Amino acid sequence: MHTGTAEELMLKMNLQSTITCPNCGSVKTETMSTEACQFFYNCASCGVRLKPKTGDCCVFCSYGDVPCPPVQEALEKNVSSYEKCEGTAKIMSRPKNWDWLNLPGYVAAALALLAAGGVVCMFCL
Repeated sequence: MHTGTAEELMLKMNLQSTITCPNCGSVKTETMSTEACQFFYNCASCGVRLKPKTGDCCVFCSYGDVPCPPVQEALEKNVSSYEKCEGTAKIMSRPKNWDWLNLPGYVAAALALLAAGGVVCMFCL
């Protein structure tokens, strides 16, 4: 078990990770934040927006060659999970928010018309 100080741990931590895009195969080395996990990443080559695979806390853990700093810290401390990552991972299991369905009638009618292939004048709404 690690018994060093936070400063010692930061010196050991690797903040560079090379992300490989699963869409185009492009690779790019990025600097990871020590404050939180990065949930989204836009590929500089093809523009696809990456998000973590199920069970991973961030894009670096899913597509990088080095896991994110919170996971590195958990591994160094020999613990199975880390509270910073747990909060991020909960985003994936959050219940769906259906509040957006409570739209005014005219907006709902316009959306229905658009969905059916119709045309809506935005100035008439």
